[in-house]
Amino acid sequence: MLDELLAPWRAVWAPWLRAFEAGSARLGLAPLAGLAGALADDLELGEPPTVPLAQALARAAQRPIAAATIHEGPFSRLVLIAPGNGRGRGRTLLVAPCSGYAAAVLAELALVLLERGELAVLEWHDARLVPAAAGPLGAAEQAALAGEAIARTGPDLVVAVSQSGDAALAATLAARVADPRDAPRGLVLLGAPVVPQVGRTALQRALASLPPATLAAAFLSRVGPGFPGEGRLVFPGTHQLRTVAAAEPWLYGTVRLGALVERLDGREGPWRRALGDLHAIQHVPGELWLDLVGRLRGGEVPLSEEARAAGRGLALMTVEAGADALVGPGQTHALHDRLGPSRVPRARLTLERAGHHDLFVGPLFLGSLAPALLGFADELTGRGVRPLGG
Repeated sequence: MLDELLAPWRAVWAPWLRAFEAGSARLGLAPLAGLAGALADDLELGEPPTVPLAQALARAAQRPIAAATIHEGPFSRLVLIAPGNGRGRGRTLLVAPCSGYAAAVLAELALVLLERGELAVLEWHDARLVPAAAGPLGAAEQAALAGEAIARTGPDLVVAVSQSGDAALAATLAARVADPRDAPRGLVLLGAPVVPQVGRTALQRALASLPPATLAAAFLSRVGPGFPGEGRLVFPGTHQLRTVAAAEPWLYGTVRLGALVERLDGREGPWRRALGDLHAIQHVPGELWLDLVGRLRGGEVPLSEEARAAGRGLALMTVEAGADALVGPGQTHALHDRLGPSRVPRARLTLERAGHHDLFVGPLFLGSLAPALLGFADELTGRGVRPLGG
């Protein structure tokens, strides 16, 4: 409701502030230009389209990135990115979360994964841009798209972040059931609530206590006129940003302050890029968000014996943040127990004092998690991967 009330203000004031920013910059008035730009950023918050991951990668790496779209559908885009060093025999599929953020927020994680070889990325379109005639995108449809991405790219490693964990797990196990010789050999889950029945956070308990009709009325809205998805029920990305800001106020406040200082100095620096990633929000299909919350309310869904058998040959690494306010303790690591004994490498890593975003961006990620992630991936690399389409 608040976003709808602010829409007329955005339409009127954002262009004026952008013009004032440009004029002040031409006159050498960096502080005025920076203040106008910061205000305009807030007014334009959440306006589609968001920056694709390949573009965010090029900005973070400060070099051109060779990327090709393999497949694009109404809800998703599958992109293959070549490693900058031309080396590496592995191929990773990164399944971005569809939780209110664009895949651009995963730029640092993607750069690390490129060190081992080719990187395929499954990223999601803003639901406002998906015509209602395209139908729903619930948990089952998301898992099916992840399965298609595995079939098209033939990765030896699948990496999933946060909300995408369920889809990546289901697709990886299904591929191993179908043909273990040509399926992913390893799976990495970063802060993914794949077993949400354990260690629920205060936010998760609150959401689970509300009836579906109440949740829909409080958190979902219809896409308005002017967008291809007019009439589609969505979870606005601004809700996700407010959740992150409330859960990690120190992180969000520090990034905002650093970005403002850089703007007032007329600089494009790491704080502005970080704030741009935090503000790279997009709307989520309402049925997918309700499915996610429904997992919190329901009991544990047992894996079939066929899936458990396929999982025994799957190398697994799970990573949790010790101070994660969005995903409860044990909700990622518990997958080891669900899959049962293994004959291949298994690893559990908990980053103490880390927040949710430390699992894919920032100094703690680069210093503590990235080396462990590449070490786990190195154990899988050795047989190469099949050519695309092979």
